[in-house]
Amino acid sequence: MKEQFFSQQNEIEQNVDLTSESAIRKPTLLQVSLLFSVSVLLLIFVGSRVQHAEFYSGILITEFILVLIPALAVLFIFRYDVKKVLRLNKLDIKNMLLIVGMLICALPLVGIVNLVNLVLIKSIFGRLIINQPPVAETGIGLIISILVIGGSAGICEEVLFRGTIQRGFERFGAVKSVLITAFLFSLMHVDFQKLLGIFALGALIGFIVYRTNSIYGGMLAHFTNNTLAVVLSFGANKLSKIMDATGAGNKGVTGTGDIDMSFFTSLPKEQQIVIIVVWVIMALVIVGVFGGLFTLCFVKFLKRTSRIKQDRAEENEKKFLGMWLGLLPGVAAVVFIYFAQGLKMRGIVSPVMDYILRIIGLK
Repeated sequence: MKEQFFSQQNEIEQNVDLTSESAIRKPTLLQVSLLFSVSVLLLIFVGSRVQHAEFYSGILITEFILVLIPALAVLFIFRYDVKKVLRLNKLDIKNMLLIVGMLICALPLVGIVNLVNLVLIKSIFGRLIINQPPVAETGIGLIISILVIGGSAGICEEVLFRGTIQRGFERFGAVKSVLITAFLFSLMHVDFQKLLGIFALGALIGFIVYRTNSIYGGMLAHFTNNTLAVVLSFGANKLSKIMDATGAGNKGVTGTGDIDMSFFTSLPKEQQIVIIVVWVIMALVIVGVFGGLFTLCFVKFLKRTSRIKQDRAEENEKKFLGMWLGLLPGVAAVVFIYFAQGLKMRGIVSPVMDYILRIIGLK
């Protein structure tokens, strides 16, 4: 009888959770689609200019004014319940530690996906153009980079994507909403050389937000990833200077930002095999640890949110048409920039393209 009581009680709790989740008034498909396009156009036309003028202040303007404000404006103008839509729910210490551990293990995995992306791009276009943000030179500069690149992006981009946009796409179910949002997240970074890696990262963060039922989980994950990237870049820059001082620098990246593999290919076959085996073993260990942490999300730590069911009552041709029309300006702008990047990598000079890019502020 006792087991039957707890079984019935669990069913009641699940039904209550599902009802409350379905009862949340979420942004419409048209609203989140237009929000994405507006944010992309603001990033391209305004964000690129302010970041070019001064990187750190430009990032702050981009994140808080061009990314955060439009997302919040949609929620306040249309009178949504901000706390429920954004999932402003507490995150306990166990979840926080688990998320940080997952992101530490995910960083090299995302790096591998990015490497595959780069290899594909190079095989198609013949070369790569690696654009890196400014790297801090001092300890104070490192702290500023962490706060600006890690903190501002972790807050503002999560409110936009995992908070507002992912909520809107939950009409398609949890999995589709996470994947669609991750794809749009990768597009908004406007760099197809990192498209797959950013998509993988966005999908992981979307899963964390859904599973914890807290936007703070996404913010912590995003902050952890960006901070790790900033710290590693800082360390790599210091190491590069040491190697330059000893005459062993400038290996791996050419003066044009392309990747140079001649250093690796010039090694004896035996050394190449040893390096590859070591990297494979390290990758397998990381995958194993990441898989273990990921499994914990389902069995122990992360809060189990109610399954979001696809709302077929919302699906009709008119709403789908509005969604596609809303996404069109933003997606078209990103595709145009991808096309321009492709021409540049192929060494093709187009006066018309240069003129358009100059008007946009990207040249």
